[in-house]
Amino acid sequence: MDKKYISCLVNDKVGVCAISLVLDKRHVRNGGKYPIALRFTIDRKRLYYPLGDKYTEKEFDAICRAKNTGRRSNIKSEKETNFECKMLLEQTFKSYVDIVQDLDKTSKLSLNMIMTRLTGKNEEDSFLLIIGLWELQIVILRQKNHLLSMWE
Repeated sequence: MDKKYISCLVNDKVGVCAISLVLDKRHVRNGGKYPIALRFTIDRKRLYYPLGDKYTEKEFDAICRAKNTGRRSNIKSEKETNFECKMLLEQTFKSYVDIVQDLDKTSKLSLNMIMTRLTGKNEEDSFLLIIGLWELQIVILRQKNHLLSMWE
C-alpha cells in the first residue's frame, strides 16, 4: 500500500479567495522534486505562484508533520531542521495572505488582480507589449522597404 503524503501545509480564506501553500505536483521537476507554490482559488479557477523551493513528496511531508522536538546540530553547514523550514514557510504564507487581505479591502478579488499584485505585470500589459513589438517590426520592415506598398 502506498503511503499517503501531505501535499498542503496551510490554507486560509480571504473573501472569495482560498489560499493554500502546496507542493505543486502538476509537473515533475529534476530528481522527483516539485516546487512549493501558493495556490489561489476563486470560483474553482486556480492560480499557482511558485515560491522557489523544491522538495520531494517525502521531504515536504516531513516538513508538514514537523514539531518543535528535534535536535539541531551545532555544525553551521547543517541544513535547517524540518520544523524551521515549516516555520519559514508559514511566515511566508502569512505575508502573502496579508497582501491578499489588503487587495480584498480595495475591491472585489480576482486571480488577475492577485497575479498583477504579486508579479507587477498583468495579461493586458503582455498583450500590449506583443502589439508594440509587432508595430516595431513593421516600422523596421518599412525602413528596409520589405513591406509591400499595399499596406500604406
